[in-house]
Amino acid sequence: MSDSQHIVAVPYLVETLAFLLTVVVVVPLCKKVKLSPIIGFLAVGALIGPHAVGLVKDVEAVQHVAELGVIFLLFTIGLELSFERLVAFSKQIFGMGSLHFILCSAAIGGCAYYWGNSPESSLILGFCLALSSTAVVIQLLNERNEIATVHGRSVFSVLLFQDLMVVPILILVTIFGQESQ
Repeated sequence: MSDSQHIVAVPYLVETLAFLLTVVVVVPLCKKVKLSPIIGFLAVGALIGPHAVGLVKDVEAVQHVAELGVIFLLFTIGLELSFERLVAFSKQIFGMGSLHFILCSAAIGGCAYYWGNSPESSLILGFCLALSSTAVVIQLLNERNEIATVHGRSVFSVLLFQDLMVVPILILVTIFGQESQ
């Protein structure tokens, strides 16, 4: 090979091609058998991951690419959410959303405390396990064309409140982490 020819390694080329191939194959296949593509993506992820075929070996390195997908989804949701719509949903977001979050957190945190966890750990467990995956639920609502329905708006309101609660939860985790040192 001459000095003018260089081989350039493209980082994560195999993983990126695996992801793109997955999208091209899995989504139409899932739609054909009337199954949510989310189930297909989970199955293929398990299949090509390090514990099966091993096409993707470095999960931590590829995780940044996956996080970009979630960021883009949340950005898209933000683009569709106008200030007027946010004000119109405010009673549902802060009423039903907060009630749902508090009741679920209390039930889960109470169980965690009953099973011997500290009050701080129980609180964090309750808060974290009361959260839902906005990305998954919004995708399902969009697939079923239910996002604009009454229950779709209610679900969206609860999800939005849960997304807002992530920041206070992270602050609490930091505070409790510093206290335990």
